[in-house]
Amino acid sequence: YPQPPRRNSANKNAEEELPPMAFARMLENSISVESSAPRAWCEKCKTYKPLRQSKRMAAPPPVLCIASGLSGPDSHGASYWRGDGWLPTEVSILARTAPEKEGDGGGRLLVYGPGDSVPEGTEVVNYELMSVISSALVGDASTELTSHLYAQLKSPERGQWYTVNDFVVSPCSTKDAVTFATWQTPCLVVYQRKDIDVVAPS
Repeated sequence: YPQPPRRNSANKNAEEELPPMAFARMLENSISVESSAPRAWCEKCKTYKPLRQSKRMAAPPPVLCIASGLSGPDSHGASYWRGDGWLPTEVSILARTAPEKEGDGGGRLLVYGPGDSVPEGTEVVNYELMSVISSALVGDASTELTSHLYAQLKSPERGQWYTVNDFVVSPCSTKDAVTFATWQTPCLVVYQRKDIDVVAPS
């Protein structure tokens, strides 16, 4: 899931200290993960050397299911999701990656969002937002607040967004699907490739 930058350790509650970051940049960092690994013996150097592990997505998948990583309204990074227009309705991912260095399996899969300039001649795969699953706090001052899941789905045929709340289905706007109030916590967002028909298994 998209990982926001960490807070200043001296003030862990200062959500406002988070630097600006677009959804595309955060997603890009999440699908090209690098981490430290235990040291390994180097025969050439005759000493132990630190290792770096890299995880790369081999190719853009038909569907991107992205967990927000938020556990509640006050979770680290929640302020990003509440930004007006932060969650884009479309993203593009580099179709192929070139090795970053000789012997490497592949480089980073770059993600382009609204306003990003895609280099001329670059082959990208385009995705559109099709579903958002969120948790809402329900209750009043006299009762303990509880969380309730609901979904907002885009009809592939009509292009209309709908809110599915238990057995109640009602039309909603695109802005409703990508805007989150303080009592709403996005849990999962789903993007689908625009160049292929994705059929759910029966």
